[in-house]
Amino acid sequence: SFFRFLSQKMRRWMLQLASASVKPMRGRRIQKAAIEVTENAAKRLQWLLSQKNDNPLGIRVGVVKRGCNGMSYTMNYEYPAPAGESSKPATVVVDKGVSIFLEPEAEFYITGTVMDFISTDTEEKFEFLNPNADSVCGCSESFNVAKDKLPPSQSKAKADG
Repeated sequence: SFFRFLSQKMRRWMLQLASASVKPMRGRRIQKAAIEVTENAAKRLQWLLSQKNDNPLGIRVGVVKRGCNGMSYTMNYEYPAPAGESSKPATVVVDKGVSIFLEPEAEFYITGTVMDFISTDTEEKFEFLNPNADSVCGCSESFNVAKDKLPPSQSKAKADG
């Protein structure tokens, strides 16, 4: 048999490995990244941020209801809150040296999304590869998320509106 050629120590190790038990990770969840950026997107975002003289902290990404398919992405520069004011709530993701500030209501729609930057002879654009999108319009400017992929509060709001 195969085990005949292995040393005693190796056989014991393999038997221990084979009999190892799997324990659930109680209270811990493996979470998808809220958003990732490709190398191309990171380079373009870093360049855009470097062109601003007023030192933005990063890019704020959100979604709004508009477009032929329901939801569109928004991108704006994120700045420090003025003195005496609190900053707008956001989940901050730092990927490849770029800070992305996700609006809280956008997280439900874009968790797991990869942001890419496409440059061709005829266009330059950021592209969002969204695993939650149920459908995308022909021009890729808007998307729709199936009700079963939304959290209960968002599903009810979508059904009412």
